[in-house]
Amino acid sequence: FPVTIGCTVEELFFRNNDQVIFNYEHQILELKPGNLVSLDTYFNGFYVDNWREYTSLVDINVSLKFQGTGKVSLYNIDRLGETKTLLAQKIIKSNTTKQLEEILVFKNLDISSYTGMIYLEILALEMCQISHGHFSTSEQPKQQVKIALVICTYKREKYIQKNIQLLGSHLLENPQYRNQLEVWIIDNGRTLTIEDIRDINNNLKIHLIPNKNAGGSGGFARGMLEVIENSNQFSHILLMDDDILFHPEIFNRVWVFLSLCQGKYQKEICLGSSMLRLDKKYIQHEKGAYWNRNQGFVPVKQNMDLRKLKDTLFNEVDEYIDYSGWWFFCFPVHIIKEHGLPYPFFIKVDDVEFCRRIGKKIIILNGISVWHEPFENKKNPSIEYYYFRNSMIYHSLYFEQEFSRIKAIKWFLKPLLRELFCYRYETAKSIIILYRDWE
Repeated sequence: FPVTIGCTVEELFFRNNDQVIFNYEHQILELKPGNLVSLDTYFNGFYVDNWREYTSLVDINVSLKFQGTGKVSLYNIDRLGETKTLLAQKIIKSNTTKQLEEILVFKNLDISSYTGMIYLEILALEMCQISHGHFSTSEQPKQQVKIALVICTYKREKYIQKNIQLLGSHLLENPQYRNQLEVWIIDNGRTLTIEDIRDINNNLKIHLIPNKNAGGSGGFARGMLEVIENSNQFSHILLMDDDILFHPEIFNRVWVFLSLCQGKYQKEICLGSSMLRLDKKYIQHEKGAYWNRNQGFVPVKQNMDLRKLKDTLFNEVDEYIDYSGWWFFCFPVHIIKEHGLPYPFFIKVDDVEFCRRIGKKIIILNGISVWHEPFENKKNPSIEYYYFRNSMIYHSLYFEQEFSRIKAIKWFLKPLLRELFCYRYETAKSIIILYRDWE
C-alpha cells in the first residue's frame, strides 16, 4: 500500500472509484457495498514471465487479510493488455465482524501456461476492509540467500538515518529476514557515529566503516572487501545509494526471487532496479540502460507512466540492457572473486564498466524500484568532468581499436559546443580541463 513517508500515488498500488477509501494511518482499504478495487498495478500485479523463466515457480496461492463479505476474482491479462481472462472467482466472508483475518482465497494455481500479469479484483458485497495481501507458493527455496547491503555515503546523515530506520522497522514485522540481511555503511565523510544508528542497531545488524573520500566506486569497493572477509556467510551483495527513497517491500521480493532461482541462474543472475523520478513518482526514468559508443548511456523504457496499465505491462517485457545503476543493484558474491573490484573511477561510469566486465544477465522486475532525483537536476561542472573523463577511459578499455583520435575529438567537441551554446561556461571549462588532464 502507499505510505506517506514514501509514495502516495495510489494508482501505482490499486485502482478504485471515488467511493473506496484508503486509510493511511492504519493502512486499510475500506470498501462500501458495491465498490470495486482492482490490483492490476505496478506494485501489486504478479508478472508471470520472469518468474516462469528464471525460477522454479509453478504454482501460486493468493491470500488476503480481510474483514466483511466480498467477491474476489483472479484475472490474467496478456503482455499487450488486449486479452483478459477470468482464472478463478470466489465469495469470501470473514468469521468475525470486528477483526481482520487472513483468508487463503485461491490455492495451487498452476501458472505454467500464462504470460503477462495475474491480478485480483475485489467487489464488496457488504462493508469490507483489506489490510494486507500476498502471493505465495508451496515451492521450496532452491538456494539459501543471505544479502550484504552496502551503502556508500558522504555527509548525508539524515538520508542514512531515515532509510536505515525504514528498513529496520520493516524487518521487525518480518522476523524471518532479520538473519538474512546485514548492512555495511561506508562513511566516506567520516561524519557518522554508531550513536546515530544505535536506536535501531538491535533490530538490524549494522556495520559502520569510516573510509577516506574515495568516491562512489572506492566506497562500494571498500564495502565489497569488508563483505568478502565474511564471504562464507553471504550469497549476494546489494549496492544502494544513500539518497534514494524506497518501499521496504522490495527487499522481500529480491530475497524471494533469488531464493527460487534455479540451475545456472543461481550464480548468473544480477537483479537491478528501475529508477523512478522523485519529483513525479509515477514516471520511470529508466529500467536499465545500455552504452552507445557515440551517445554514451541510453536509458531503456524512459518516461513510462506506470499509472497506466499498458505502460506497466509493456514495462515488464524484457529488453536488452548491459548495465543497471548502483542506486540498487544485487549480484552474487563470487563475482568479485572472479572479476575483481570496481574500476577506480571515483564517481560515474563505475557501474557501466563493472557490469560489462562481469557479463552477467541483469533482470529488473516490475515492483522492484527506487525513487531518485532526476539526473538533469544534479548536473554540475564536476559531475560532467568525471562523466566524460571516465567514459573515455571506458572506451579505451573496451573499444580500443574503434576509439580513434577522430572519435575522441568528436567525443570532446560535442559536449563542449553544447555547453558553450547554452552559456554554461563553467561546465565547458571543466570539459577543457578534462582533456588537458587526459593528455
